[in-house]
Amino acid sequence: MVGVSDTRRRIPIVGMEGVGERFPLRTLGDGLTRIFHIALAMGNAKGGVAIIDEFENGLYWEVQRLLWPLIFKMAEALDIQLFVTTHSNDCLRGFIAAWQCLPDFGTLHRLERDKSEATAIELPLVNSADAIATDVEVR
Repeated sequence: MVGVSDTRRRIPIVGMEGVGERFPLRTLGDGLTRIFHIALAMGNAKGGVAIIDEFENGLYWEVQRLLWPLIFKMAEALDIQLFVTTHSNDCLRGFIAAWQCLPDFGTLHRLERDKSEATAIELPLVNSADAIATDVEVR
């Protein structure tokens, strides 16, 4: 029987192609740990909903751009409705680039606050891409 103290010592171990030994995930850095957590959350949400708050945390900006197409494909394969928040223009640039290639796979909303109420305003793809390209604030 596994006790509570035993389960707390469990850590993810990863293997890499072409490398014989395995490593604790945490030794590969915060970015890979963040990607692992995102993939795990999405895998656990199959057929449902997943929420990723501040997607950009721990991810280098170029990785965000590369990760978005995979996120779109994984969400489709697992039948997940995915909600993601960000404060990062780099994250938005990556999202919009992936969205342009897969226009039926996403929407972008900006939350605007008026006193005590928040309203979600949908931003169309063409407007979002133009806004990001010209550095207009969309966050």
